[in-house]
Amino acid sequence: MNYAKASETDIPALIDMRIAYLTEDYQTLSAEQADAIRAQLPGYLRGHLNRDLIAYVAKHEREIVASAFLHITEMPANPAVLTGKFGVMLNVYTKPGYRRMGTANQLLNMAIEDGRELSLSYISLEATQDGLPLYRKLNFTEINSRYTGMILKL
Repeated sequence: MNYAKASETDIPALIDMRIAYLTEDYQTLSAEQADAIRAQLPGYLRGHLNRDLIAYVAKHEREIVASAFLHITEMPANPAVLTGKFGVMLNVYTKPGYRRMGTANQLLNMAIEDGRELSLSYISLEATQDGLPLYRKLNFTEINSRYTGMILKL
């Protein structure tokens, strides 16, 4: 298995990995949703890859079989984000035939090391039930916040 940061030549495969992840996570992805996501991702990835989005990939021969995205955000510092920078892990996904082989663990360790080098205050993620044991093993902890998460859809 070859582990690396993705490059622009990997964008088509990263899009396929994102669609595969979303299809599995949401359990259903309509053709309209998949088409909209496929239309948005090339421009997004070209504009953000290896800037504020680092994509880690595992390749078996030339095929990307696992991915993990680290999205980096910078904001005014506060007591929880002293450096003003934090990361969010997205799209931690391994193709079914390559699961339980330590692949996601390796990609996450790469992201954690980069997070330290980039002086991120923390890395957060939203864990699926399947991912909880791995994330706990890597010392991710559940968030107990005095705030209530909210969203306004536009």
